[in-house]
Amino acid sequence: MLAAYACDPSNTRGRLYKEQPTSYRNEFERDRDRIIHSKSFRRLQYKTQVFINHEGDHYRNRLTHSIEVATVARSISNTLNLSSDLAEVVALAHDLGHTPFGHAGEVALNECMKNFGGFSHNAHSLKILTKLEKRYAAYDGLNLTWEVLEGIVKHNGPVRTNIPDYVLEYNRQNDLDLSNYSSAEAQIASLADDISYISHDLEDSIGAKIIDFNHLSEIKFIDQYISTIKSQFREITSSRLIYEVVRTAIEIPKDNLNGDLASNIAMIIAAKQGGNPREIALKFKEILSSLPYIASIEVAGPGFINFTLKADYWHSAIQDILLDKEDFFKVNVGNNHKVNLEYVSANPTGPLHIGHARCAVYGDALARVLESTGYQVTKEYYVNDAGSQIDNLAKTVMFRYKEALTGEKMLLPEDFYPGEYLIDVGKDLVEKFGNKLLEMPESECYEIVKKLTVDKMLELIKADLKDLDIEHQVFFSEKSLHDNGKIDEVVDLLTVKGLIYEGQLPPPKGKIDKDWSAQTQKLFKATNFGDSQDRSIQKADGSWTYFAADLAYTKDKIDRGADLLIYILGADHSGYVKRIEAIVKALEEERVKVDVKICHLVNFIHNGQSVKMSKRKGNFTSVNDVTKEVGKDIIRFMMLTRKNDVPLDFDLVKVKEQSKENPIFYVQYAYVRTISILAKAKENMSEAYSKFLENEYNLSLLSTEEEIEMIKLLASWPKVIEGAAKYFEPHRVAFYLVTLASKFHALWNFGKENNDYRFLIETDIELTAARLGLARAIQKIIRIGFDIIGKKKNSKQVVLQPEPEKPLNILTPKVVENEKFDSIEEIMDSIEGQDKTSNKSCNKDKDKEEDLDILYQDLMGEKKSSASTTKAPVSKDNLPQVGLNIIKVTEKRQGPNDKQLLNHTKRNYYKIQFASVKTELVANQELERIKKKYAKIFNKIPLTVRKMRSEKDHAVDILPTYATEKSSGMDLIAANIEPIIIKPQEVQLIPTGICIALPDYLEAQIRPRSGLALKHGITVLNSPGTIDSDYRGEIKVILINHFAEIFTITRGMKIAQMVVAKYEQILWHEVYNLDETARGEGGFGSTGKF
Repeated sequence: MLAAYACDPSNTRGRLYKEQPTSYRNEFERDRDRIIHSKSFRRLQYKTQVFINHEGDHYRNRLTHSIEVATVARSISNTLNLSSDLAEVVALAHDLGHTPFGHAGEVALNECMKNFGGFSHNAHSLKILTKLEKRYAAYDGLNLTWEVLEGIVKHNGPVRTNIPDYVLEYNRQNDLDLSNYSSAEAQIASLADDISYISHDLEDSIGAKIIDFNHLSEIKFIDQYISTIKSQFREITSSRLIYEVVRTAIEIPKDNLNGDLASNIAMIIAAKQGGNPREIALKFKEILSSLPYIASIEVAGPGFINFTLKADYWHSAIQDILLDKEDFFKVNVGNNHKVNLEYVSANPTGPLHIGHARCAVYGDALARVLESTGYQVTKEYYVNDAGSQIDNLAKTVMFRYKEALTGEKMLLPEDFYPGEYLIDVGKDLVEKFGNKLLEMPESECYEIVKKLTVDKMLELIKADLKDLDIEHQVFFSEKSLHDNGKIDEVVDLLTVKGLIYEGQLPPPKGKIDKDWSAQTQKLFKATNFGDSQDRSIQKADGSWTYFAADLAYTKDKIDRGADLLIYILGADHSGYVKRIEAIVKALEEERVKVDVKICHLVNFIHNGQSVKMSKRKGNFTSVNDVTKEVGKDIIRFMMLTRKNDVPLDFDLVKVKEQSKENPIFYVQYAYVRTISILAKAKENMSEAYSKFLENEYNLSLLSTEEEIEMIKLLASWPKVIEGAAKYFEPHRVAFYLVTLASKFHALWNFGKENNDYRFLIETDIELTAARLGLARAIQKIIRIGFDIIGKKKNSKQVVLQPEPEKPLNILTPKVVENEKFDSIEEIMDSIEGQDKTSNKSCNKDKDKEEDLDILYQDLMGEKKSSASTTKAPVSKDNLPQVGLNIIKVTEKRQGPNDKQLLNHTKRNYYKIQFASVKTELVANQELERIKKKYAKIFNKIPLTVRKMRSEKDHAVDILPTYATEKSSGMDLIAANIEPIIIKPQEVQLIPTGICIALPDYLEAQIRPRSGLALKHGITVLNSPGTIDSDYRGEIKVILINHFAEIFTITRGMKIAQMVVAKYEQILWHEVYNLDETARGEGGFGSTGKF
């Protein structure tokens, strides 16, 4: 299934210290044996899994847990055709660095060691395996393969931030590619870990009597299994019941996967009313078998009912989609209930940053889901325009106002908002008031500044939201609650209910501030409704707290008629859940429901680095900036590619990739492909297309297994949208669209391998018409899904040419085709030929004519008057002949199997050289001028490279690459097979495994890496080294170690920078005297002294 992604032990990236392979076990098996025989593995038996006080042979420890994880990992890997040996060894070693007492021990040890870099069990596992295990004379550690070490460090995901010191130290020796995901096998080991502890911890907890079946029976999910097992095995003992419940609850029986639909209704009835669930299921089978769309019903296991539906049913679902049948599309979950949906509600202290966008997109998409399923939705934004943060904002703006008034730059106080966007607000105040604000009483002045500043910030926020196609119906002011006496009203109401009292709060948890003291305050009995403590509503000084405003705001929502209140909060407000639930229960316990959803953090990654965002510190990436960079459609879709309560990585580079790995591109391309199918049918198969338009198709012809699976997926759309509405999970729509796109691309690709699967079959009009119906149904569902997500169907980010079926692999070899042109006019011929077959707007012809005009003027050295009507229009026929050799270069990259060329990796550019010019200098100048002038045609300079193949392993070297889009230097990679040790003050020559052929006017400069120089004293001895355009040997870098410690260069390490630059050659002109200058012969160096 996933064999193409499996790690091959015979083709491992090797060990830090080279060892000869053995004939009787592969490299991963060798690693497994080394771990099992290590002292660290044996010591796991003394480390508890989760319990502190239940050590003994009845409960799991880290050793038994690791063995169980390894067996699960091996089984999953075998099923998926991955390397079970690698998955097993990562699973065996994944907890070697763990403390006793479970994760609580790790937290405690991390706290103890926070002044020494902290503690991470993954980092300690790496340290054990590479340093602390001392079994061999030649090196420390177990010298495991790269794949095993990478899997252990990254089995929980990429390591991009807060990287432990030892991991960084080792990574400099042996680059583990920390920022990318680990192998599929390592991820399977992580999944196996989750499966094992979820089931086994429950089993141990029951065995230790920490929880019992009375507790479990309160959970409906578990109770149905307890009841079913007891009814089936009436004499079962409690110990057997433990194992059976865990096994049944965690593992879905395979028989339950048979059929199109499945139900456990018989087991639920038996649990509630008594009886044998299997007999009840058989009764259902007898009654339901006569339904017209039922092909068969099977009763499986203790009472699962599996239904198989007739093909006619599935074909009718496609017909419903094509005819826009209301019965298919109308999903009524809400029954016209009123929902108040509050989301975003960011403090009005500045523009929105990309982290806010997640709550914004989630809330807006949820609103669209609810509106489409029968709810009346009020979209609301709570404006926190009262309180200390607004006071501080006003002080900051007054500071900027005074700066703008005086024209003097002053030192900003540390607790003020440093964002430059407030400078403009200060300038606006100067334009509006001049110096009048300084003449007003301070209280009056600050009220004016607060209002104007909040209004300005709300304008910025609304503009950011509009950029994301998000609009709220209500912006509710917190200040209005204070001004209109709403807080007093709700306090009076709750006082009558006996829920307000005078009292003191307990000391805050954790470290207590020295100025803290217990004070008598007015409190709300939040603990009566499940909160962890009572909440202060009025401080000792008589001012209302934020919580008091929350009470009044919630009452106002209820008074406006809401049946359901949904709050969407950021991860930093997760502690508010119980508080909000307590407020609603206190005000309206029965009628009004409440649900609080948490949006987890967005880890924004730019140029491989995580960006931390804070308005207070002035360092944040605004929604506006990111929208301009990638577009709102990408932001909206990417924010829904994870469930709202789990962290999300937003990588600015990856979201713009045009490959299968980019979900928005993949789905959008599926939509575009359906358009293409229908357009081609209209042009080339008019009869089939007419039948399709007139609904004269026979959908029963859609009979292949793949077509039926696609139809079933389309038919499940109403259940998807229903689930998204019931559970407030709009990400289900995005997930569904990705799955739909994947199935469709797979179906389309079948047609490339087998003509019988093509959508357009010229010899079969009827089948083609039916398949056009299928394509249109897919198109409709994607369009509806896009409407809910809030994404346009036709986005400017979509490129129609790429074929995303195979992921782009930048390390695969290139195939280069050269096409020679003798003049620019031939280029124009080529372009015109392409235009005839492309789908471009008519404006393109005008643009091309203007470009030709400019090209003509530039090459002829004359400016064509726009008013002239006598000159003939510019065309290829009157373009000048300037003696150019022009070569069009077409590059294509091969797919993973190195056989099929991928069209979406095709890149065209032109190389030009002057065939006949007066001097080489003039030629180079003219060449550069034309390249700069016509950069759209003459793209990046191609650089010819050859990999050294004198050693077998050199063929897999990574070519030098630019780390970022605007990097001037490429990273050069070490290609040595064995580690090279550079002793203090020693010089070593490091191979890179490549040769290059530069154009005549370029040189390559080899420069040191700043990180190696600063941290290890490693630099390029002859910096900058020079590679000339006529040099054809292997590039090798001369490194010197200036520090007192040895340094090891390992294969794959980044060792230097290569900058490709232009150069000028000179001609010597010998004279007797030089021109006189003021300096003359004096001033050696900067001081004139030796």
